Amino acid sequence: MSARIPSPHTALLVIAVALIVSACGRAEDEADQSGVLLKWMPPSRYDDGGALADNAVTEYRLYVDQEMVRRVEPDLTEFFLELPAGEWEVTVSAVVGDIESRLSEPMNVVVE
Repeated sequence: MSARIPSPHTALLVIAVALIVSACGRAEDEADQSGVLLKWMPPSRYDDGGALADNAVTEYRLYVDQEMVRRVEPDLTEFFLELPAGEWEVTVSAVVGDIESRLSEPMNVVVE
């Protein structure tokens, strides 16, 4: 059985990113925090259709207005990202080894 070794041109496919706007904070004891709760499904395939091994993702990267703002551990599929009030474009990518996926479809969020 051989392992799939991605080439530098192989892209990962990040499946469905769902963003939930949280204008009031995450919990009652953290009511002064505002931002977005990001939820995503881990990728299961490369763009070319090849299967991605379980636990192949080494990290996720969160972007705000196309600037990477946070690295997230590979076992997480949701993360509360604190953001100041304003309008933001938020995306996520997955990383396998040295290869980063394309950014997910952007979600425009408003934090009040």
